[in-house]
Amino acid sequence: EQSALGLINTLPGLILPYITLNLALSTLIMRGIFEGISPEIAESAKIDGAGPVRILVQIMLPLIAIVCIGAVRSIGQTTNGKFAAAVTAMQ
Repeated sequence: EQSALGLINTLPGLILPYITLNLALSTLIMRGIFEGISPEIAESAKIDGAGPVRILVQIMLPLIAIVCIGAVRSIGQTTNGKFAAAVTAMQ
């Protein structure tokens, strides 16, 4: 309960829900995008000598970054004011 934790009408009371909601949403979006990327891209990077970390950081993440950030920001902007008003109005 937020009132027992002292999170009602406080900045941490707003930050924690935003982080948890956006993290879950970003994870779901990224999973869907990763499944849509053709496996041949990773296979060709392996043939060129890239390891799993390099494939993720230098190839896969740049491919999905713009889509994921754009989706999370657009969804987040539609609910920002309503969510903040609801959380801070709780007594």
